[in-house]
Amino acid sequence: MDIFALPDVFFRQLMRKMEMKDRLALRLTCRAFEKLVAGTHAGCFIRGFIHVVRRNGTLTVALGDAKFKGVKSTKGAFEQILHLRKRLFCGISFKLFELNIHSCKLIHNFTRNLTDNFHMDQILFRLMTDSQLEKYLKLIADFPRSKFIMNICTLSEIDKLLSLPQMECLKVRSPNETQISADLFLKLLQTHVHLALNDSPIFLSYDEWLMAMQTISADSRDRTVIFEMKSNSVVNCLRDFGISDTTNGHCGEFLEIHNILATPHGYASFRFRYRNCWIRIACDHSMDGQSLWTGRDAVCAVSMTNAQAGF
Repeated sequence: MDIFALPDVFFRQLMRKMEMKDRLALRLTCRAFEKLVAGTHAGCFIRGFIHVVRRNGTLTVALGDAKFKGVKSTKGAFEQILHLRKRLFCGISFKLFELNIHSCKLIHNFTRNLTDNFHMDQILFRLMTDSQLEKYLKLIADFPRSKFIMNICTLSEIDKLLSLPQMECLKVRSPNETQISADLFLKLLQTHVHLALNDSPIFLSYDEWLMAMQTISADSRDRTVIFEMKSNSVVNCLRDFGISDTTNGHCGEFLEIHNILATPHGYASFRFRYRNCWIRIACDHSMDGQSLWTGRDAVCAVSMTNAQAGF
């Protein structure tokens, strides 16, 4: 039987199920299989990534079940990887693809060439240095069909966050305790689907917090926002809402109010709902057994979501 007499659709589906090591072995058998491997899609994988190893500047590249470690940041090394990729498949899909790369032009061009004909549902960018941001923004423009996640660990000019296109999820650890203003917070809330802002408490007034709740409540998409506030700011806003430490059940537009007093481990929380927005406030262990209402000025984690199932 001539195996190549089988329909093309059979080969296309077969090659989508084949591991990279098997594709590599198959292409070595004959020229016909070599052409078949190079001209077919490699299938869909959960995760892939390109990471720079910070201690020595080498790259680790993961494409499905194939991983290339210790790739030197040289033109010759990159050309070898690109040549092999061209001979292994014509396209590939990922649920999530991670990028943590330097801003140098050589690595940037390698990344663009490697990911040509990639379909990536979500792309996760890890930003460890300021210089990475500009290159990431250029890469984002290359993938209009993908959704983006960005984890920012350092950014000296916090207002540069306004240059970001819409992120499916934006996580920010404020560098050097740089303050995120209420105005910046509300702009980020209008732009990005999910937000996680850590390490720097945000000071919101009654009107600003209410505006954030209204934004979450009115959105038809699932939205979750996590940020930090000082407990005295939280209490001041709650009192402006008409909520006190004895309020349970409802208070005007604020419903499902549950005040959980501190445990011996110093944990205290408060939950309530505004329209279609569920809010949870959790105080850290520095409360030393005191409640949200009587404890000293501790940091509170505030979560807001319109996805009740995940609350």
